[in-house]
Formats: sequence, structure tokens, C-alpha cells
Amino acid sequence: MANHLRGDQPRSVAVTGLAGSSESFLLHALASEFNNPVLVVARHSDEAADLYEDLLTLMPEKKLGYYPSRQILPYDFRAPVGEIMGQRLSTLSGLLDGDKSVIICSVRALMEPTITVRQLRESRVDIRVGAEIDLDDLTARLVHLGFRRVPLVEEVGDFARRGGLIDLFTPGHEHPLRVELFGDDVETIRTFEVGTQRTIGQLRHVSILPKREIPITPETLERELERLPETDADYIRHRSLNDPALP
Repeated sequence: MANHLRGDQPRSVAVTGLAGSSESFLLHALASEFNNPVLVVARHSDEAADLYEDLLTLMPEKKLGYYPSRQILPYDFRAPVGEIMGQRLSTLSGLLDGDKSVIICSVRALMEPTITVRQLRESRVDIRVGAEIDLDDLTARLVHLGFRRVPLVEEVGDFARRGGLIDLFTPGHEHPLRVELFGDDVETIRTFEVGTQRTIGQLRHVSILPKREIPITPETLERELERLPETDADYIRHRSLNDPALP
């Protein structure tokens, strides 16, 4: 099978009779054979989630990506769940970095529009221990990425700044991060519990991802509203002013 797929001419290979976990073993073997990532498209979200859980027992989590659907209908006036957005963005970011060997999604997830490669590459903020950063510039970039400044970080997309220390909860991370500076140099990057504020672990590097897949700024919003009838544009403009997290 691998030899057929390696040929010069693209071809399809039908595999039947797979039962139980044999599908996971086959995908793991294919991922080991090829340098390019393997994209697995399941019919339904439940099938994609089950396959992801099976593959977690066969390969490192860092090498495996799960790309869920937003679970909202097109034009539904609700924002996607923060955890789902985080999974989608972190999977795309890992694919961009070449870290993912297998990406699992459903047909619906594959059809949904998302951020472009250029937008994702330009919007990510990389922070490393020992690197020099400007806190004012970082604060401005977080706001641009859709983060909300709060007194205490509790949810994905929150950030708080106190002197030479900044807390933030970036999509794709289970826990918020605390970046501590000495002057302009990053001294430590720590993960901490929301409830207790106690440190869980330390990192050497982190990529801060945008809060949403579709980057919206006042400038881009107005550019799109110009294409709508005036009544509709005024309605969306009013909603946006009163709800910054407008979906």
C-alpha cells in the first residue's frame, strides 16, 4: 500500500475489512512511512473524536492534531466555545510548524472557513526565556489578537498586566501562562492554576495564538460593512460596539 501511494502518479487505494482499532494501527503505520502529514477525514464529529482518542495510545500527543468543527451553524449569532477554537488554532499552528504527523477532522470541520496561512503566521507571538520583549508592544498585540484585559485571568482570551509581569490565557493551552520579566528580558514562563494562582510548571518557549480564526479590527470591520446595505451595516456596527466578542 505504501509503495502505491509513493508512486509518481497520485492514486487512490481502497482498504476494506478494518475492524476495531485496526484503522488506528493503519494510520499510525502510514504516518511513520511518509514525511508529509496524513489528513484523516471522518464522516461525523463523534467518529473523528473516537479515532483521535485511539491514536493517542499509539503516538505522542504533540504529533497528533484534532481539528473539530465549530459546532454552530453558518450565520448563527453565537461565538464558538473557546476550547474548540483553541483546538482548531493550535492544530493549525502545529501543522504550520511541521510538528503534526496526523490531523483528524470531520467533513463538516474541513468545510468551515478558517484563518489563512499568512494571517496565522503573522499573528502568532513567540515568547522565549532570555529573549527581549517590549511589554507595551505585547499588550497592544494581545488586544489586536482579540484578547480582553482583565484584573484576573480566568478564561481563554484573558490577559492581565502588573508591573513587569503579564498573565495570559492563550488558545491551545489547558492552563494560563505567567510571563515574568527582568527589565526587558523574559526571565520565566510558567503555567498556573486559575483557582489557586499556584504555579504548575515552567516552559522555555510559547506561541501565543489569536483568540479567533477570523481577525477582526475596527479597520477590517468597516471595510466589510461598506459592502452591506446601510441598515444592515448600522445594525452590525451597533452590535459590535456593545459586544466585542461578536461572532
